[in-house]
Amino acid sequence: MASVESQPRFGQSVKGLLSDKVGSCSGDVIALTRQVLKGSRSQELLGQAARNMVIQEDAILHSEDSLRKMSIITTHLQYQEMTIILYMDLCFIFQTRGHPEECGTLQKPSGSTEAFTEMKCLHRDT
Repeated sequence: MASVESQPRFGQSVKGLLSDKVGSCSGDVIALTRQVLKGSRSQELLGQAARNMVIQEDAILHSEDSLRKMSIITTHLQYQEMTIILYMDLCFIFQTRGHPEECGTLQKPSGSTEAFTEMKCLHRDT
């Protein structure tokens, strides 16, 4: 009869061990699931960062192109400024030498006549 009493204890201890193992495996599966989800989220964040980087790179390239175009425009404006100053100097020289009619034969720079006259007056004041 002693063996009959030991069987329920053995069965219950096996059930307890099995229950512990199942609980441990369940905990491992939950931890693994969390890790996979975390990795999936990391991949999602990396993908978003890559897309943002491409957008920023495009914006930088566009800004670089705009800056290059502005530099070209600045150079052209400087050439126009030098032409206007040269024209005003020549007109001033012709007028001081008594040949104001020669000033009219020079080709006037394109642009606003008022701005040109105003610049000519400013040049004479200096």
